[in-house]
Amino acid sequence: MKIKSAIFTVLLLVVSASCVFAQGSAGSAAGFESRYVVDMPTAGMLPDGSYSVDVLAFNSGGITTTVQAAPFSWFNVGLSFGGTDIIGQGIVDWQDLPGFHAKIRILNETLTVPALVLGLDTQGKGKYSASAKRYQTQSAGVFLAASKNFRWKLGTVAVHGGINYSFEPVPSKRFLNFWGGAEQSLGDNASICLEFNPTLDDNLSAYTETKGLLNLGLRWSLAYGLTIQFQVRDILENKTGSIGSDRTLGLEYISYF
Repeated sequence: MKIKSAIFTVLLLVVSASCVFAQGSAGSAAGFESRYVVDMPTAGMLPDGSYSVDVLAFNSGGITTTVQAAPFSWFNVGLSFGGTDIIGQGIVDWQDLPGFHAKIRILNETLTVPALVLGLDTQGKGKYSASAKRYQTQSAGVFLAASKNFRWKLGTVAVHGGINYSFEPVPSKRFLNFWGGAEQSLGDNASICLEFNPTLDDNLSAYTETKGLLNLGLRWSLAYGLTIQFQVRDILENKTGSIGSDRTLGLEYISYF
């Protein structure tokens, strides 16, 4: 009993310490800007001279790793790569090409004006199909994203939105899409995020229906620069043949060179 009590005390101290010193990208005391609502980008940026490593684990034993850097405060760039069956048995099915990420900050947020970025993101989400040359959820492609933060009695709320043009559909089916979302802090170290992507650029019946993607995320700052996130994607079961939502787990680490 004494050993169990000691272990419990140590764990409690570790959790308490993480809550005191946590400054990841979640919560009202976040030390870094959130760069994604759930799937779709925000106008958040890495600070000058920093880098990030993001790991996302999804269904079919899939893992995607993204590395980004901020050589300037107004410019972020990075690469990502992943595949399915990485965890489990069988042959690993890698995506064909690395995903490319870039963001340019056009406007900084002020009291009355939202932050605005122009970007490119070619990394889709979910399983990659080499035959169809696409992911389960298409990448954002070229996008323009805006974000505005507000403080109120329940903490901090951020409103995000944007328009995008993905390169994954065949040229005849490419056209503008848009998305919107919000992020509410839950105390100093946690946030809940909700996002809706109508997927106007994805009307292939073999992959999607016409309900759009509703995604939910819960993010928690564990320590300085370290944030864990649990995501529930496709709550409306928009994917063709879906038997439920997708549950994914992500880890974000941000530090300085």
